[in-house]
Amino acid sequence: MWILLPYASVTLAQSQPDDKTIVSASGPTDIIPDIRDDEASFKLQKGDFVAVPIPTSNPTLDTGLVLGGAYFYPQSEEQKNSQPASVTLVAGMYTSNDSKAFAIGQTASWLIRGNFVQTQLSRKVGGKWYAGFAGRFVDVDQGIEPDPGSIRFDNIVDVKSVGIGINIDYDSRDMPLNTYDGKLFQVRTLFNDQSLGSGKTYQSYDLAYHSYHEMSIPVVLAWKVEGCWKGGSAPLWDACSIGLRGFSATDYLGKSSASAQFEARWRMSKKWGLVGFGGAGFIGDSFSQIRDRELIPSYGIGLRFMVLAAKRINVRLDYARSIDSDAIHVSVGEAF
Repeated sequence: MWILLPYASVTLAQSQPDDKTIVSASGPTDIIPDIRDDEASFKLQKGDFVAVPIPTSNPTLDTGLVLGGAYFYPQSEEQKNSQPASVTLVAGMYTSNDSKAFAIGQTASWLIRGNFVQTQLSRKVGGKWYAGFAGRFVDVDQGIEPDPGSIRFDNIVDVKSVGIGINIDYDSRDMPLNTYDGKLFQVRTLFNDQSLGSGKTYQSYDLAYHSYHEMSIPVVLAWKVEGCWKGGSAPLWDACSIGLRGFSATDYLGKSSASAQFEARWRMSKKWGLVGFGGAGFIGDSFSQIRDRELIPSYGIGLRFMVLAAKRINVRLDYARSIDSDAIHVSVGEAF
């Protein structure tokens, strides 16, 4: 089954040449950086167009390949000093469990209609703080039908969800895709209501805090805590999960979750690095009612290869273990 995932996002920032931190959480500019003027491995580039093949492997989707292309729009010097470049992103994915996806993204303020649309608008409100609004339209077949007797999740397979919310961010990271120093605090709310056209009324609340510390030139310690809570008649596809490695994201789904994890990152050379990581989390009011509020561990080691030094972009290979499962994760960019 093919999934079409359009996306639109825009971030507004005051022109302050001494402070170039811009927040566009979960948008295309967080995934594909502006690499027009940089030399990198695994990159096909012509003018303002960049194409990047991205290998992927995880227990949810198995092994496969993502092919992404991005066109970066020209900027004036003033724009370069205050905001990231606008970008149109196209990506396709195929994995060995026959999962397929096609995505179109645009950093702009208009809404692209389709099966899944999300828009975000953020503005600097002072210092490193940003605030804004978000909107989301989803029309999906959630694929997994809960027990008809369950009161924890909406048991309707065909789901239409329309919601609006508020975002708050504090971002002092030196570089978003591979941070050596800084902090990131995020609050996400989304209110899905029948008065907006949503099939059911429910609420989503997400909270995350990241902290990064360069202990010495080759060593960085990073840690992250996050929590999730769903209220009302939430569909199963929008359930809370545990964002750790070593198991499929669908193994633990519930109305609430919390987790914490840390990484020790050692840059052995200009190209190669090693990572050790560990963490734990729990799920509350779980769909399967298995291990409800039981602590779920995650730990492992990883190898890094730098493909774009100017933006600190790594290809990562992680081996992780949990209670009764293990997994290999291959992706581009750090886990957090």
